[in-house]
Amino acid sequence: MFNGKGLDGIRGVLFDCYKTLIDIRTDESSIKTYEPISRWLMYHGVKIAPDELINLVYRRFLRERYKSLTGSGHESHAYK
Repeated sequence: MFNGKGLDGIRGVLFDCYKTLIDIRTDESSIKTYEPISRWLMYHGVKIAPDELINLVYRRFLRERYKSLTGSGHESHAYK
């Protein structure tokens, strides 16, 4: 597997960043978190500003929270 010079025979490594394999600290309310994500997306042709990303994440959080509190699959128009 690892021969001291590199990974021998391994074609890919997968990991999950959501606290299952590694522990990272991210301030999801900070614009600085979304700036590099926005640049990466723009590089790949998706034009979305960091503040728009924050709004999308926040709205998704509100939708999921509403569903968990109401037990309903129906969304309030306020969270769309």
